[in-house]
Amino acid sequence: MSTEEMQALSAEEMQALKEEWQHWQDEVRKAATEKTPLFLKMVDAGEAKKSAEDEVKRLMEAELEMNNKDQQLEAEYQRKIDFFKEQTQDTEKEILKLQMTLADKMHELQKTSEEMKFRRDLPEKKVKFTCVEGAENGFSDNGNDTNIRCQFCVATKIPLILRGGQALVTFEEEEVAQTLIHKQKHRIDLDMEKVDARSVPVQLKTGLKFEIHVTISQKDLCVSRLPDFVFEEILENQLELYFYKSKVGGGEIENVKFDKDTNTAEIGRA
Repeated sequence: MSTEEMQALSAEEMQALKEEWQHWQDEVRKAATEKTPLFLKMVDAGEAKKSAEDEVKRLMEAELEMNNKDQQLEAEYQRKIDFFKEQTQDTEKEILKLQMTLADKMHELQKTSEEMKFRRDLPEKKVKFTCVEGAENGFSDNGNDTNIRCQFCVATKIPLILRGGQALVTFEEEEVAQTLIHKQKHRIDLDMEKVDARSVPVQLKTGLKFEIHVTISQKDLCVSRLPDFVFEEILENQLELYFYKSKVGGGEIENVKFDKDTNTAEIGRA
């Protein structure tokens, strides 16, 4: 607006222009006043954003580090698991090997035990039944006892070693020996002179002790000393015919079993 134009304006218009100009100055001052807090807020927001970005970055780095540690721990655990699996497999193989070795040793022990067993025919000995120490149920289905089982304890005696001037006298009857032992002193008339002697009981030391188990069947028979040049079928027929006869106390025959090693036969009666 030129000077001439301004002079041409009326006083009212000039007053309106001044007021408008004052208004815009107030608006400028107001905007300047509001600009400072906004700027400060913008600065604070920038700092908060940077702090938040730093925190996010820190959290991401911490997460990455934690993931790395988890992977390391997982790898370490996997290595330990693989190691333990390998040790377990080796242990199982060792156990299997030891079991096989034990089975072989047990087989050798059983074989050795069988080889060390001895069989001897004991001399005939009269035994005296005194009492029943124990009884077991050995009854068949019809209520009859089919077997008689005996157990004997045999103790071998170590032979007596005689010293000078001693003699061992054995009597047939025990009562005679007990009478002479009870008398103790005896005068024996020898060819040249009479000798005073003293009788004492003999204490034999016990050696090996073992048990003999005997089973006596009331149904089965064992026939020994069979000829080995006759066929088994012929022997079986002859034995069945003979032991079936009532005049020899025979009866119904269930089966006949042969043992070629001992030339014996076991006859089972019904």
